[in-house]
Amino acid sequence: MGNIPEKILGVEGGGTKTAWALVERDGQELRILDQGKLPSSNFRLATPDRLQAIFSELPKQVDRAGIFLAGCATAEDRQLLLNLCAKIWPRAKITTGSDRDSGVAAALGHGDGIVVNAGSGSSVTGRRGDKIENAGGWGHILGDAGGGYFLSVQALRLILREYDLHRGEVQFTAKVLQALSLNNLDELVRWAQTADKMEIAMLVPVVFEAAANGDARVMEIIEEGARCLSEYTEIVAT
Repeated sequence: MGNIPEKILGVEGGGTKTAWALVERDGQELRILDQGKLPSSNFRLATPDRLQAIFSELPKQVDRAGIFLAGCATAEDRQLLLNLCAKIWPRAKITTGSDRDSGVAAALGHGDGIVVNAGSGSSVTGRRGDKIENAGGWGHILGDAGGGYFLSVQALRLILREYDLHRGEVQFTAKVLQALSLNNLDELVRWAQTADKMEIAMLVPVVFEAAANGDARVMEIIEEGARCLSEYTEIVAT
């Protein structure tokens, strides 16, 4: 008799979105049955109720589930996430971890190498044999250099610094205000004080557009982020 096909659910959540795919494994073959995207599901930033609401939108009839979320960094985090997932998929074999884990698995398979993750946040992970080295990935308050949140915050600070020092506006101030449907810097400051990580990180296309259009100071912000990621990559490689 042949093997009974297994339904496997893979979920990766971060500050921007939750991506998922349902596949069927029959022997060595994998076939995608369904896939999609849901709202963000950072383990550190979303409440358990919010995570449960997101997971409730996912397929339920699965044999295995791998749930990997940004911010799920410690053994305690993984256990808490496992307990939450067991309520959604009580009969499934569940593996939990961080988006670092899923990123390394997707990029390297069983091989060695370095993975640079620069989305809303950022991290660098290297693997050689059984040894794992990490750099960055400390969250948006203390880390995430080179990620979308970091670049957007630095650009917002540039806007205010230019106004304070020269009573003028940098070239892309109007673009930022337009993207947020705001009228002036006072409204921008009030917005930034209540905006969450994802809302701020979503400004990064405006930042890259300004750099592409020749704004040298915005390009310096992007280059600084890239330098940080390069330094992290170098230290992980050594």
